[in-house]
Amino acid sequence: MNGTARGPLVIALHTILALIVGLFVAAHFYPGTLNPIHDRISNYAAAAPWSGLITMCMVLLGLAYLLIAFGMVRHLRHNTVTALAAIFLSIGGSQLFLVALFPISLKRYEQTLRDRITGENVKHWMEQARAEHAQEIHNLTIGVAITCFVLALVMLAVGLRDEHPSVRRLSALLAGPVVLLFAMSNLHAAAPGLWQRLGFVLVLAWMALAGRRLLVPRAPGASPH
Repeated sequence: MNGTARGPLVIALHTILALIVGLFVAAHFYPGTLNPIHDRISNYAAAAPWSGLITMCMVLLGLAYLLIAFGMVRHLRHNTVTALAAIFLSIGGSQLFLVALFPISLKRYEQTLRDRITGENVKHWMEQARAEHAQEIHNLTIGVAITCFVLALVMLAVGLRDEHPSVRRLSALLAGPVVLLFAMSNLHAAAPGLWQRLGFVLVLAWMALAGRRLLVPRAPGASPH
């Protein structure tokens, strides 16, 4: 079996990526006031009816992280650098699972904020604190997951050497643009939602084009790819 064969892990990865794309696109067809150009993905994750779909996307993305990390551990010739890449992907994937545990609810956030201002009930102060805490954890987990992904790409670009040269080249090519796009979104540049979504597309593209090659063993004597 060569690096382009459709083994069960590759089929699983493609299925996960197809589900992510389908759910993500579906979330943007709901009627509402949010704008994908100006509103970040986290805004969609915070507001019904999009929240469930975006949360499912993040959980599936975490599963894709872990699946690729598993393939790396199973099939790559190990050195310290590639081992670090697998560790970074595992950490990033586990962080994305936390998104489901700490969802953001704008409705709850805004309601508890109004109650806090009018001073109606001490209970709402506690709800507000929990909402703010959940938002902080949510944003932190997404940031850690993105950082771990970029670090994994850097490790693969450095550590693969003569193994999977196409994966090495693509990892080196995309690491910088991913950092740039997510940084532009977080720096409150014009159209932050657009930059964030383009970064998200690059992550999925790397998984579809390069990640799948890490999920199958190379046949003895097969030429590198």
